[in-house]
Amino acid sequence: MALYLTARILVNFSTQIVFVWNRIGLVSLGNRIGAQQEDSEISHFLSMQFVFVFLILLPLSVAIFEPVFRWALPIFLPDYTESINALPFLLLAGATSARSLFVRNYWIHKKNWKWIFYSGVWGLLTSLLIFWGGLEFFGEIGLREMAILTFLSQVPYALGIIVAVTISDDIKLHLLYRLGAFFLSLLNIVLILQLNGALTETPIDSIVSGIKEIASGISILVPSILIGWLMYQRSLL
Repeated sequence: MALYLTARILVNFSTQIVFVWNRIGLVSLGNRIGAQQEDSEISHFLSMQFVFVFLILLPLSVAIFEPVFRWALPIFLPDYTESINALPFLLLAGATSARSLFVRNYWIHKKNWKWIFYSGVWGLLTSLLIFWGGLEFFGEIGLREMAILTFLSQVPYALGIIVAVTISDDIKLHLLYRLGAFFLSLLNIVLILQLNGALTETPIDSIVSGIKEIASGISILVPSILIGWLMYQRSLL
């Protein structure tokens, strides 16, 4: 449990920029709703905020922090080195967590409590089902298996939030933006973790190796970053 919590703490640290960005966006969302902007304008703001987080901030955080943790943990916290085994999957889970799903705040500002309740029930039921299936499949749940199931159990919740919020704000066209950014973000993170050796638990034995892995991860993200940045900048015009 201590190893799992250590990995979760590292993930929370690496996604602080996402939390801060979404907190800033939350103020802007409240102002827009308070000013009674058109639903189409609010939906566009939600989508561009979502795109910026999932195409830029989240994958960049993984590309930068994962190699740093894999290098630093064995040196500074050797007793918790095994936490690295869970880190890749918990970083993926960071993309499905409530702190990343900014669109959920639309319901909060609109006081759509029933949708929040329904999403919570959906998340609970799907999580229980996936953990039960995981226990049957793995037989015994260790650190890595727990991290895998944590990620998988949050995917239906995240998809449910994205789809339900988009439907409830009556701008279904934005479903393409949001689902596209979500799946592309997951794909980018998986590619980074595979190519930098995180999924195969390859150790990083020097700062130079760590810098190379960071540079390799960022290079993968260049197309997505450009797309996300251009979309976000156009939304500000």
